[in-house]
Amino acid sequence: MKKNTILLLALLGGLLSSCFDDDETTYDDYCYISNVSLGTLKRVNHTTNSEGEDSTYNTSYSGSVFQMTIDQRALTIENRDSLLYGTNLSAVLVTISYEGATLLYRPAADDEADWTSYSQSDSIDITQPLHVLVVANDGASTRQYTMKVNVHQQEGDSLYWTRLDADVAQLEGMEECRSLVLGNELCVLGRFDGSIAVASRPISSSAGEWTKNSTNLPVTASVSSLCQMGGKLYVSTAEGELYSSTDAVSWTWEASIAEGARLAGASEANLYAIAEGMLLRSADGQIWEQDALDEDAGLLPDTCLNILPYSLEDGTERLVLVGYRSEAVDTAAVVWNKRWDSKETEEEAEWIYFVPTEDISWLLPRLQSLNVMSYDDKCLAFGGASAMENGTHEAMDAMYFSQDYGITWKPDYELHLPDALVGVSGPVAAAVDEDKYIWLVANSEVWRGRLNRLGFLRQ
Repeated sequence: MKKNTILLLALLGGLLSSCFDDDETTYDDYCYISNVSLGTLKRVNHTTNSEGEDSTYNTSYSGSVFQMTIDQRALTIENRDSLLYGTNLSAVLVTISYEGATLLYRPAADDEADWTSYSQSDSIDITQPLHVLVVANDGASTRQYTMKVNVHQQEGDSLYWTRLDADVAQLEGMEECRSLVLGNELCVLGRFDGSIAVASRPISSSAGEWTKNSTNLPVTASVSSLCQMGGKLYVSTAEGELYSSTDAVSWTWEASIAEGARLAGASEANLYAIAEGMLLRSADGQIWEQDALDEDAGLLPDTCLNILPYSLEDGTERLVLVGYRSEAVDTAAVVWNKRWDSKETEEEAEWIYFVPTEDISWLLPRLQSLNVMSYDDKCLAFGGASAMENGTHEAMDAMYFSQDYGITWKPDYELHLPDALVGVSGPVAAAVDEDKYIWLVANSEVWRGRLNRLGFLRQ
């Protein structure tokens, strides 16, 4: 409750103890705050339904999980991890533990405002910084803190896209492509009128300065087999030959994998390739060994291949293999997993086939130019139009996320690809950089987007 002279009264409060004997009462000068904790917080959430209509709904969450850091030298109180976007701070119960006789607060921006006596049961408006004053038991000593509560100014679970480049001449006429981030550059390996070239631009600039270089890869090289292990890039050919490069321009023949073998991807330690009736593994690209499968090799995919590696907190390692069978009429992607821990090695682990049973209603549809990547600790997939004759999917119409390593894939109705690309035909390529930006190449355009939460930094 506000009082015009509450500070004066607080300072004089210690004098009321004069009725006690000096031998029974000690008037110390302790005045400091030892802990601050936020109570239940209310939040306004924004969502978009499957028809694209915007709406809001209210939720609440515990503010105590966001630690308030007290700097006793600078006399500041602040949360290093910002609260969730949309949090309402106009009336919050704040628990403050302090040493002293009285605790008072007022807006930090108004030195003429009346002080308010703190009560743990009264809500506080913390939308703006506050001055918090502790008065010691001796009635003379005081300490003033500045308390600030930080809230994210962007929705953490929203994905915003920016078109960085349009009508890129170096990308025109591209028939097939695959992209990756190599050092400080976005590299797009593409097929142009039969020959293979690489177009690149710096990722550090918003307006890209593109360059295009011819490569010495044979015309039978499979652009979509491009993968990276260690400091090298690898590509396979239709004949099953393996080539490597460090700059995506100059390529060196490494070895013959197997007749018709196709590079599927890589873990940190091994390259993987699929040949007829076999899934092969190599640590150096020279010597290839057959990996163990728990099901018939005929269930292995052979096109639009992607391998995603995951290192889990419990020490488990996992590989997710996603692709399609070109000679089959599967309407959905084929998924295999390989998992190992400290009890076995990657070489000893067996690949497990994920059977698409009838009770699984969320499968990854068969799409053209399928792109699969690891993002936000999930599997993310999207691509062109449906690859089925009677398919209903438009190009770039949804982002499919899997939290169970490929068993189920659900389209996210809140996270979208750029609206301008929906329905656009042609090859699509995407890559993720170290700052968690997704670089999307389609229709001679380049877009960049990031889930806001992944860009939030500790203050």
